[in-house]
Amino acid sequence: MSFSQFKSFLIQAGLATEFSLFVGLVLIILIVAFFPKVGFGLSFWITVFALGTAFYVASFTPESGSYQSFSFRPFSHYLKQFFCISASVALFGFMEWRQARRDSARPEVFILLLLSVIGLCVMIQANSFWLLFLAAELFSICAFAFAKPLNTNESNLKSMVQYFGVGALASGLGLFGLSWMIGFGIASPTTDYDASIQIFQALGSFLFIAFLLFKLGAFPFHFWVPSVYPVAPTPWLGYISVAPKVAAAF
Repeated sequence: MSFSQFKSFLIQAGLATEFSLFVGLVLIILIVAFFPKVGFGLSFWITVFALGTAFYVASFTPESGSYQSFSFRPFSHYLKQFFCISASVALFGFMEWRQARRDSARPEVFILLLLSVIGLCVMIQANSFWLLFLAAELFSICAFAFAKPLNTNESNLKSMVQYFGVGALASGLGLFGLSWMIGFGIASPTTDYDASIQIFQALGSFLFIAFLLFKLGAFPFHFWVPSVYPVAPTPWLGYISVAPKVAAAF
């Protein structure tokens, strides 16, 4: 495949933004592995460049149509650019926050940031429930790491455990509901079981909606918000409290 063909593929598939972020992710991993002494500084600038490139190529996302498990809508590229801006604001805010508190240089935060943006971009283009679930889970894993408090006292650890526990509960409900939606949807019921099949499909849909409500921070999964928000680093808090809600609502 030539470069022009590969470029056409990325534009047609709407994956140019995700590819830019993935390239930055791979470069950061290689630099951290082979040049650990300068890994943090170089990783920061690679992250900035990857987010800037992703912001630019997001404008090439198709406004309609579909490709494999991805579907495109008129506002998809604007949301991708919004996610890149949100991540950039959180990134520069974290650098100032870290300097003020003399936090240790941890280049893994840049890897998590790029992974989280990839998850959000895939989430708004998902044309299947499985892809939607996996994209949302990818962001959740990054969010658990972002919410890690600087001071790990008993109260802060309790808030983190509660956040992780509610997230695991929501993920379990979503996966359980998804299995019912797909299993009873693909099955070919007889006339004797039509009513029961519809009940299981409705229950599965309800459980999967509960999973999305957690991503929105809506009732009944809103009770983790008061506990984890005060202890999480402020720049990451703003990011994880806004970006996934926009993606889940869309």
